[in-house]
This record gives sequence, structure tokens and C-alpha cells, in this order.
Amino acid sequence: MATSYGRLHLYRFMEKVGAENICYTADPLESEMGPFPGQCTSELSGKTKRFVTAGAKSYAYKEILANGDIKIKVKSKGISLNSEAAKKVTMEQMEEMVEEVLTGISRSTIKVPQQQVQRDRNHDVYFKELLKKFRFTFDKRRVLQDGSKLPFGYCDELCDIFVSQ
Repeated sequence: MATSYGRLHLYRFMEKVGAENICYTADPLESEMGPFPGQCTSELSGKTKRFVTAGAKSYAYKEILANGDIKIKVKSKGISLNSEAAKKVTMEQMEEMVEEVLTGISRSTIKVPQQQVQRDRNHDVYFKELLKKFRFTFDKRRVLQDGSKLPFGYCDELCDIFVSQ
């Protein structure tokens, strides 16, 4: 119930801002901001300067704080970003992966060392070293060279020419 109610709130805000709702100013939502239930709150401490995503739940953003400091936050689905992993999965690396997709270059994969807690039949707990793969994972739509997206199966004018021949 709470999840669907939250989703309805999100859809209402998205309708206010428009179709390309990832890049906008918060002006249309200014009256919706506040500390009370049903209102939006900012999770950021400053202003977002740059944002990049390599797929669902894998993103990085650069934020400029009120005192002028720059803070870079990186999140990656399924990967714990400890000090060793954070050196491999960076904002710059994500930007390179997106550029590879936009230019049509073969996609790169980064192997990130991780530790997994496991137990055996005797209930002894130990750590297992493993490598997880980090890569661009946006596979719900076609990404065009200008960065716009189309659903799979979408047929434009060029497609109509080939189909009619």
C-alpha cells in the first residue's frame, strides 16, 4: 500500500515537470517541498553539477556543497564499494561506458573484487573472494547516438522504407 501510494505521488510530480524529467529545475515542485508526509525533501546537501548512469541503480553524481567543496557519490547495484572497489568503479569510468554505447564501440566490463560471507554445513562462517562484473546494463530500450531512447520494436520512417521494399 505504501509503495503504490508513493509511486502515485512520484507520477504526479513527473507529470508536472514533463517527459524529460531527469534534467529540470525544481521550480514546478517548489510548492511541494517540505518536511511533512506527502511533500518532497532534497537528499542532497548542495547543487548537482554532473550526473551519469550506467543502468538501473548504477549511477554517479558530482555535487557542489554550500562551502564550495566538491563531493562525488557513486552507487552500483550489487557491488559493495569498499576502498578497493571504489578505485575501479568511478564516475569517470561510468562516463566512458556511456560514451562507448553512444559511439557504438564494444562495451567494456570491469571486474571488481568483492568479499562474500558464506557458511558451511557446520555453520562455520568464512569470507569468499570473488570477482563481480560491472558494465553498462541499460537493456530496456534502444539508446540512440544523441542519447535519446526508443522502445525495442519501434519503427521510424527509415524502417518504413525498408519494410515497404
